[in-house]
Amino acid sequence: MSEAIVQSVSSGGCNVLDTSVNYREQRAERAVRDALQRLCVQGILPPEEEGGELIKYDREELVVCSKVGYIPFTDLESDASGSSSGLIGLDTPSTDRQTGDKGKKKPPPGWKPGMSDQETQALKTVASKGIDSFVSLLDSGLINEVRDIVGGIHCMAPHFIRQQLEMSLDNLGLEALDVYYLHNPVESQLPSQGKDELCSRLRSAFEAMEGARQDGNIGAYGMATWSCFRVPTTARQEYFNLEDAVHIARDVGGINHGLRYVQVPINMAMTEVFMDNTQTVQGMECTLLEAAEKLDVNVVSSVPLFQGQLVQDAGFPASVSTCTVACHVICTHLVSYPIPSTFLC
Repeated sequence: MSEAIVQSVSSGGCNVLDTSVNYREQRAERAVRDALQRLCVQGILPPEEEGGELIKYDREELVVCSKVGYIPFTDLESDASGSSSGLIGLDTPSTDRQTGDKGKKKPPPGWKPGMSDQETQALKTVASKGIDSFVSLLDSGLINEVRDIVGGIHCMAPHFIRQQLEMSLDNLGLEALDVYYLHNPVESQLPSQGKDELCSRLRSAFEAMEGARQDGNIGAYGMATWSCFRVPTTARQEYFNLEDAVHIARDVGGINHGLRYVQVPINMAMTEVFMDNTQTVQGMECTLLEAAEKLDVNVVSSVPLFQGQLVQDAGFPASVSTCTVACHVICTHLVSYPIPSTFLC
């Protein structure tokens, strides 16, 4: 993964790296860290050149984004005693998917065959640090498992956001993120919590984001979504109006609030954001792209290749299709921001 990022950036194909703490059990963020180390610290050779001076990128040349919302668990599997942990990096017995055998220990995130015991222990220490921090939030009551965690997997309580941001910065080896997204906040919480409670939770989450901006830990924040901005207003269990989100952000952060990005699927099979009038601004119906322009919010596309389906029969080399479908390594285009493309990892 890190090699693919380096090649994509060095070829001039992208300079925006988009990931999440829950992708691949934190391995995705650590792959980005490894790539950033090579690109910005060690330097790389120019493409197709075996000699010459190393190229080093300034951190400011790259836009790094991550997400918060989904608790970074593994599958909730029971150990031999019947209790379940599911917390990543914990050296607890689990059920082997292939054989069904119990008692096999799950390696920590980032582990590779051939690593020494010392290297493995170092990875366990890093993983347990983040987990211990999360567990302490539960133990102290700062996060209530019943009140704050929805469906057992999603949380956007302020203390959780701050803890996860610290974990992401550690994983990425950075002092600050350029963009920090709430990960599917509407899709994950609206059906069970209702709109009023969702808006209350968004307000608290935006307050945490504005605090992170003031502390210099993020440049801006946004909402990484799947369906809420694309579906019609009649889909009450999924729909959300972007103007409502911006009003909350303005109440929290003023006219210079940090809610400046939304991420939404855009591809040849999913055209709603520029074809359907799913949004309203000042009572006028419009598309999401039109609403975002009026509200000064940038729109970032996700799944531009329809999760690989658009390249399966397009005559691309097999390696391209395989990488896209199996590894979820795709290049996306920012719709309303002057940066060429995104590497989603």
